[in-house]
Amino acid sequence: MEFGLFDEITALNPRFIAGHERLKLTMEVRLPAFATAIPTAGFVQSLEQLFPGLALHRCCGENKLHETLFNPLIENDRHSDDAVRQPDDFVDVAHLFEHLVIDFQHAIANMGACSGITCGYETPRSRYDIFVESPARGVSELCVGMAWVLMNELMRGRTPDAVYAGVVKLARWFHMHPGNRASSASAARFLHGDARARDTMRVLSFLHDMGFIAEIESSMNFSRTPVYELA
Repeated sequence: MEFGLFDEITALNPRFIAGHERLKLTMEVRLPAFATAIPTAGFVQSLEQLFPGLALHRCCGENKLHETLFNPLIENDRHSDDAVRQPDDFVDVAHLFEHLVIDFQHAIANMGACSGITCGYETPRSRYDIFVESPARGVSELCVGMAWVLMNELMRGRTPDAVYAGVVKLARWFHMHPGNRASSASAARFLHGDARARDTMRVLSFLHDMGFIAEIESSMNFSRTPVYELA
């Protein structure tokens, strides 16, 4: 993972904002050993239920994500002009990863716009460079980490964990209120009422483990309730 302008890829997406810092992530995609096929379009629709913002994303001719990704008709058309080239089992995985990072960043940092692009290597075919406009390096690092954990769970056949909706919601609060502090009790009150985001301690633990928030050391914390602030 690195950050910079990466001007050489600006022409690949007309929506890129000139001079905006970008995240570059080089990643390898490997299916689990027991996997017999890539996911179906329903894989994306289950994510859209947890993260409604994904349903607003457009790519590949202004199509919706679940119309584009893991769609056998588009996959066949993509390779129809090259009889030698085999269908790429990994490009949609990398592309969905890009859109997860974009959606998380947009929600946490309240970005007016966020664009990206996924570029595949000729060799090895399982390697990709993902470029995404970054609102702040700490936010991008959290979003990449969250997308990485979530995608690995999904590729192992697990359903999307609702805890990530809470992670996005609380991360947004910390990002929008730098210098403010939150206890586990106040975080629970903030998340209360959101059926997707009630497991407060798991949310806080995830943000802490990812280095996005830090626990504050205090010599006079009589309640012994952990207190956190933006790292």
